[in-house]
Amino acid sequence: MTFDEFKERCGHDELPDKSDPYSWEVEEDFREWEAAETPKKHYSRILDRY
Repeated sequence: MTFDEFKERCGHDELPDKSDPYSWEVEEDFREWEAAETPKKHYSRILDRY
């Protein structure tokens, strides 16, 4: 599952293992994944310019 799919499923309470999207574990996964994806998207946009 991609990060965008994960965000969408969290928003609709449709996680594969029926986890609570607001549980500590899921929130922690979300924060860590978002922390990795944010710079990745930023640098991808920069590389796309060249």
